[in-house]
Amino acid sequence: MSSNQKTKKIVWGVTIGLAASAAVLSAVISVKVLGLLEEVGNQNREQPKQITASEIASIVQDTLEAKERAVSAELMNTALAPWEAARDVKERVYGNPNARFSIVTFSDLECPFCKRFHNTPKEVVDASSDNVSYEFKHLPLDFHNPAALQGSVMAECVAKELGNKYAWAFIDQYFQTTQTNGGGVADLDNFAKRFGLTSSQIAACKTDKNIQARITGDLEFAREAGVSGTPSSYVVDTVGGKSIQIGGAQGAEVFMNAIRSLLEDDKEQSEE
Repeated sequence: MSSNQKTKKIVWGVTIGLAASAAVLSAVISVKVLGLLEEVGNQNREQPKQITASEIASIVQDTLEAKERAVSAELMNTALAPWEAARDVKERVYGNPNARFSIVTFSDLECPFCKRFHNTPKEVVDASSDNVSYEFKHLPLDFHNPAALQGSVMAECVAKELGNKYAWAFIDQYFQTTQTNGGGVADLDNFAKRFGLTSSQIAACKTDKNIQARITGDLEFAREAGVSGTPSSYVVDTVGGKSIQIGGAQGAEVFMNAIRSLLEDDKEQSEE
């Protein structure tokens, strides 16, 4: 079973658990309201006092918020688990940032082929014993905007406020949730709040010049490299200095063959 299948299985289990807890949540609210009613009755036997609508609303809100925090923490732990190898670095790199080989992928968060491909470089990295890393470059395509660009901005907002590992978890969950082809995710702001962002942080990120510059830099890098479609990847040998371009949603074996080819080229040059 792949790491992506395991993650989906875990998330499915969490979802079933949350559905089962809905009745429990309702019972908790009822018990708290009844408890307050009983307390009011006991204190005011001679002069009965009715519980106000605002008091009921406050109880319900407090209980819901406590439950939401518990649910968010559980979901967050599940979302982060597959991305433990993401180190605390500024770039969107998964795995060892000093690895000899790097899979650099230009991706669009609204691209259905990118969605299918996203975990392939991760599989290569996870099997490489720190010899391969995976670097994500934003390439939101015009015909997928504004959703693709908005998703990229929010991914970098998560990275800025919470760190690289959270950004990878966000990207992964975005791919699992989006309708793709520009359809986006329902209520992106609330989706981002699940990862711990506040309303003020989200608002600030939407006009953050550093986030805009990062995404613009990725777009310019793609243009200079002649990349216009997604996903598009380069397997880079950081020691030998060579790279191999791989277009489309190719399988893990294609990337392994590219790494073998780069190793052979480097060996031949060393023997000359």
